[in-house]
Amino acid sequence: KYAKQNEGIMVSSKVEKLFFSLYDLHDEAPYLKYFVGKMTYMEEQELKQWLSNTDGYYLFDSLGVGLTKTLLIKRMAFQHENEVRLIFNAPTKRPAVTSRENWGEELYVYNTNPKNIFDEYLIDPRLADGEVEDIRKTLLSSGVPKASVSQSSLYKSPKLRMKMLHR
Repeated sequence: KYAKQNEGIMVSSKVEKLFFSLYDLHDEAPYLKYFVGKMTYMEEQELKQWLSNTDGYYLFDSLGVGLTKTLLIKRMAFQHENEVRLIFNAPTKRPAVTSRENWGEELYVYNTNPKNIFDEYLIDPRLADGEVEDIRKTLLSSGVPKASVSQSSLYKSPKLRMKMLHR
């Protein structure tokens, strides 16, 4: 999905690239902190049944896998997102960074290079041509390959040709 103010860029990547952008090979117990998973989409009734059929044990397993699985479930209405989540269980000793004021939540910030993670940058189709060009220039000047940047054609009318035969 794109941002509410028509200023978004949809990016695509491979799961491995996302995961290893965060994963710390030198971490003492990485299997307790780093998770990646594909979302499971459920109808509301199926979700209610799943929640009622569990004894809650999964929330307290020592590896955190059960709790992580609860973060990989969404209602079927969001299936079009085809989402993969990168989950990091931050120890309390690592400080979170307060995010933008309008988000009102905390973020864990880590250093990475987006050029090494994202394969495609798709600019919001609702932006004016000048705005698209500004974004494109910014991405290209930061080293993103030209072939990786395009504007979505979601709202563009197809160019159709009709051939009329005269009888």
